[in-house]
Parts: sequence; C-alpha cells; structure tokens
Amino acid sequence: MHHEKPNPLGRWFVGLAVAALCVPGMLAVAGRGLEPQVVVVLLGIALASAGAGAVFWNRREAAEGEPANRLELACRRVLVRFSRSRDEAWYRWGLAATNRGSALAFLEEAARLGHAEAHFELGLYFEESGQGQAGRELAARHYRSAAEAGHSEASFRLAELLRWGIGPARDPGAAQRWYLRSANEGFRPAMDWLSRAYEFGEDLPEDLEKAVYWTVKARAAQRVGLRISHFARARALGPRATEEISRGWEDTMETLVPADTDRGQACFRMGMSFLSGAAPRDPEAAKVWLQRAAEAGHVEAMAELGELLAPSGDAQAWFQRAGAAGHQGAQIRLGQLESPN
Repeated sequence: MHHEKPNPLGRWFVGLAVAALCVPGMLAVAGRGLEPQVVVVLLGIALASAGAGAVFWNRREAAEGEPANRLELACRRVLVRFSRSRDEAWYRWGLAATNRGSALAFLEEAARLGHAEAHFELGLYFEESGQGQAGRELAARHYRSAAEAGHSEASFRLAELLRWGIGPARDPGAAQRWYLRSANEGFRPAMDWLSRAYEFGEDLPEDLEKAVYWTVKARAAQRVGLRISHFARARALGPRATEEISRGWEDTMETLVPADTDRGQACFRMGMSFLSGAAPRDPEAAKVWLQRAAEAGHVEAMAELGELLAPSGDAQAWFQRAGAAGHQGAQIRLGQLESPN
C-alpha cells in the first residue's frame, strides 16, 4: 500500500514536542532538577507542538499554483521568531517549497526583511513568468532592491531592462550606471557588454581605450552564466530538483542544459520558447533572451533578433553580423532591407 509522506511542518512540530518532553527526563536522569515553572513551560510547548503536529501531519501540501496555506504561514511566522536569521529562514523555506504559491509567499517574506537573494529570485520569476509589462515592472523593482544591496547580477538584469525599456521606461543613462556598477562588482557579462558598447558605440560614445580596459578585465574575471529562477530550474530538472535545492541553487544555465556547449545556446532556447508557445508568448521577453544569445555569438539568435527588430537600424546591424558569419537567411533579409524596392 502506498503511504503519503507526512507534511514536513508536521514532522517539525512533532520533533519539537518530543524534544520538549525529553529535556526534563534527561536532566532528571543526570540528577539535575528543574524549577516547576520551567517544567510547566516545557509541557506547554510540548502540548502545543504536538497539537500543531497532529494538524499538519496529514495535511497535504498545496498543489502547484495554489496560494500558500494561511495556517501554515501563521505557524511559520511563529517558528521563525526562534531563528537567528529570519530572512535566511524564509529564503531557505522558499527554495525548499514544492509548490509555486508557497515558494513565492516565503520568498516575499524574506524579501520584505531585506534578503537580497530573495529579491533576486523574485525578480527572475516575474521576468520569466510571461506576465507581460506588469511582470517585468515587478521584476525591475526586485532587481533594484537586490542591486542596491550589492547583488551584481541583479544590477546587470536591471540594466538590461532599462536599456530595452521593457518593464521600466527606457533609460540608457541609468542602464549604463547599473552596467558599470555590476562590472565593478566583478560580474563578467557586464564587463563584456561595456567592452562591446565602447567598441561599437552602442548606447555609449565610442572609446577604444575603455573598450580595451573592459576586455582585459573581462578576460581576467571568472566566467559565469546567467541564472534562471529556481521555479524554472525545478521545471527543467524534474526529479533532480530536490538534489539541486540541497546544493544551494547556484547552478547556471549551462548546468541546466548539459547538451549545450555555451550560454548562447541556452539563452537562444529560452528566447525561442517565448515565440514558439513553449512558454506564454512574449516577444519582448524573447528579444531580451535572444539579445543575450546574440551577444554571446549565437548566429541563429542574431538572425532571429534581426527579424524581431526589423525594419530598424538595429535589425540591419544584427543581420550584418549573422550574414558575415555565413547565415544565408540573414544575408537575404539584409538585402531586402537595404533595397526595399
């Protein structure tokens, strides 16, 4: 017969009840008695914990997409008072939750207490969730909070949204400042962008000296991949999700897509998912991911990005780069744009 595992919170409460009951007995065996008031307090904790454990033991966890259980939230708010780091406790609960509703609620509690990584995870979720403009605006708010706390990738993500003007209004000046902050914090993708921007004059005045400076800095920096939210990781990893949670969710896109040899391919696949129906259709999100893939040298992404940006000058620039790499479709489209008649 199949038996469902007890709810983790129920196990926790039962364990607390057992511990509260064992303390007086262990001290008695050791010949050290307790004051009556202390015994009463311990018995009260044991009874309350046993009652809560009985309530939660057979309570199923919320299904995917359901909101977090209010009673569970209330109990966790009591439990977290005994934690040395309340924001970290909520963050860990959020990563370990097996349904989206509870995970979001726990991460929001951690973010409310100022946990930078929780803000970043929420930013990733809202950017990837296919909620359109409203979702990207929420993503930008969480990225900003994480960036202000020193999160280098959050600074980079915020800069990307500001540069494209999806979510927050387009603001190249603010984007430049966040790219620079991210690069100064050691985030290599931001250094790569500054190098290209100064070399080709993309949203920045051409400056070969600065381009060389950031190229050298980037080559000396640690190579990192852009992360995706733990919600997306859980969907991609399936049964491996629990193992990845225990490792701290520090995986990059390359880990998620072992068949892909570089970040460009992983970003390309993510971008195309927003156009093909694998994710909610969102051309603006597709542009962001395809831009990242194209900047990483993915030729097909350059051509797809050109199609999304046509007939702008940016489209011609990407068709030129793809055509120079031998993409015949991009060469044809470039000719059509340059000679519309």
